[in-house]
Formats: sequence, structure tokens, C-alpha cells
Amino acid sequence: MTDVFPPDDDSELVIVRKLVKPLAKAQPTPPEPGGTPAQPSVPAAASLDALAVDGNGSEEPAGDDRPGDEAAGDEAGSHAVVGKTVVPAAAPPPKFVKVISISHEEDLAGPLPVPIGEEDAPVDNNPRSDAGVGVDPRLRERRREVDRLITRKRLFVGLGIFTVLLIVVGTLAVFASPAFDVRTITVYGNVFTTDDQIAPVLAELRGKPILTVDINKARAQLEALPFVRQADIATDFPHTVHIEIEERQPALSYVGTDGQWRIIDNDGRVLTLLGGQPAEFKPINGVGPAIDAGQYAGAGYGAAATIARSLPSELQPYMASFDVKQSGDIDLVLSTGTVISFGQPTDMTAKLAAVLTKFRTTPPSNVAAIDVTNPAAIGVTLK
Repeated sequence: MTDVFPPDDDSELVIVRKLVKPLAKAQPTPPEPGGTPAQPSVPAAASLDALAVDGNGSEEPAGDDRPGDEAAGDEAGSHAVVGKTVVPAAAPPPKFVKVISISHEEDLAGPLPVPIGEEDAPVDNNPRSDAGVGVDPRLRERRREVDRLITRKRLFVGLGIFTVLLIVVGTLAVFASPAFDVRTITVYGNVFTTDDQIAPVLAELRGKPILTVDINKARAQLEALPFVRQADIATDFPHTVHIEIEERQPALSYVGTDGQWRIIDNDGRVLTLLGGQPAEFKPINGVGPAIDAGQYAGAGYGAAATIARSLPSELQPYMASFDVKQSGDIDLVLSTGTVISFGQPTDMTAKLAAVLTKFRTTPPSNVAAIDVTNPAAIGVTLK
């Protein structure tokens, strides 16, 4: 049973929980010998409506029928009140009390009562919900507007990304179509490299979409050819590919252990194989390695070819052949029979300058040998 008294503006709320057991049947008290029969005892919760709290926090019977002090004491003894809240004297006493009675059969583990005026307040499980009590409507509207702006922004960003991807995919699809394939290929700079050697590379380029054609692969294939030092490839939209080749320059020749002659450049790379000795390229004396075109004969062969290509023009007419020793030393044999010993192929500029200076004072025909292993102290043997 609940008694509710509406509070005034300056009143406080006091909650009193009472545990009321089921009323037991009143039993008469046995009379004392020689006395009058006793009255039945009054149950503890016989009348809760008769209770009130006065200004001093004490319990008094309600209504106008207020007995004297003695009667009040007897009356108080016939009531059982459990869990009374008393306001300290220092604080203003509450004017009204809400009394809640819980019967013995009710679930005592249930929720405690809430203050008057808050029982029906909605529970807000969403911290952004605008159903809370006392929220300014303008704030609720502002929250809704922010949510709408965020949603629109995400939508616009998603549409923008989708549009960009669509444009990129569409552009690639158009330019990768056969409408923009390779139809014309121009080749420049090939002198020793034959058309038959280049043809397989051009066949792979022709007919491919010009934007997706693999020019790196084509460049590697061309530079693998023996005479090609470097290949530059450029596309010219919509249908043309330009190829410019820089070739290696042959310098010397030598015969291999298989009897075939090989032409090498100044890196010692074998450029081609011939069945006989070429007249235009001076030989390296002795027998060299039998390797295929595109492979390297060795550092000594490359150094001899480098000397042959850098020999001063005054000595070019006298050049006859080279000797490449196992130690790496290099000798140049002139047509006059003069032998020039260079030693290791290092500091070649100073060594060639020393030879040229000596031959300007002494003709090669008068010199049997000249040693420029140390260019600062050359040795000369005259005929």
C-alpha cells in the first residue's frame, strides 16, 4: 500500500519502506487470576493510514481524535514500523512522506521506488537519443541536422570514388582496345645487326595495344643481340613505335679452339663467328676460348681491344697483332717487327704517350723493342 502526498515547492521527498507480514488472527490473552479478560492484541500493520509524520519527525495518529500523552504511548506500542527515515534536526524537516508497503509475498529483490515525478520518465539507452527529459528541442534538431550532414558527406565521398574508378576503368578499356594497337615500327642505327635478328622482337610488338605494350621486354630482347649495346624504344600514339639501336664496335679478332674466328669489341664481347680470318680486324696471336656470340672472352682480350681502338693515329698503320699472356700482360707487335710491352692494361694514357714520344725521335724501323711497363722509366732496344 502506498500513501502519496504531493510535495510543495520547498518540500523534500522521504521514502519509508515497511515490511508488513501477513496479518495473524488476534488471539485473546489468558486472564489473570482474579482479573478482567485481556483485550486482543492489535496487528502491527492494522492501519497504516493512521500514521503521519509531524514536523519533528515523530509518528502520531492522524485525525482529530488525538488521545493524551498516556494514550499516545499505549497506541504507539500497538504499531510496528520498520525502516523509518528521520530528517536530522539541523536540516529543514520534510513536510510529506511517501510510504510504500511491501507485503510478505511480494518480491523484495525488485527495483527500489523512484522519486515522484520520475516513475514514468523514459529510459534513454542511446546516448545520442533526443528522448531525454529536459533536452532543448533546438539541441535535438541540431543533432539530427549533424547526422544528416554526415550521411550526405559519406554518400558524396562514396559516389566520387566510384565515379573516378569508373572513369579510369573506362579509359583503360578504350585505349587497350584494338583501335589503338601498334601498326608501324621504325628502327634506326642497326649496321651489323641484321633484320632477321630484329624480326622476332618486332613481331611481338606489332598488334599490341600501344598503351600496354611491354617496351621493357622488347628492350631486353634487343640488347641481348651480340652487336647491340643499347636500345631505346618510344611509343608514338596512336599506332607507332620507334626503336633506336646503339651498336658495339668490332676491334680485334682471334681464333678459338674450335678453329672458328671470333670478332670482339673493346669489352671483350664476342660479336660474331666467322669461318676464316677477317682481314679488316687485327688478330690476337695464339688460340682463345671457343665461346658463342654474346659472351665475353676475358679481361685480357678486352684490354687488347681497348688499346687497338685508342692507339694514336700515328701508330695505327704499324699495328700488326697482339699477344695476350696468361699473366694478363699485353704486347703489341708492329709491322716493322718492333714489340711494345705494355704490361698490365693500366695507366694506358701515360704509356701510349711515352711510346709516341719515343717514336717521334726514333723511327719504329730502328727499334727492336720498347718497354713502357713503367711509363716514367721506359726501356728501348735498338736494332
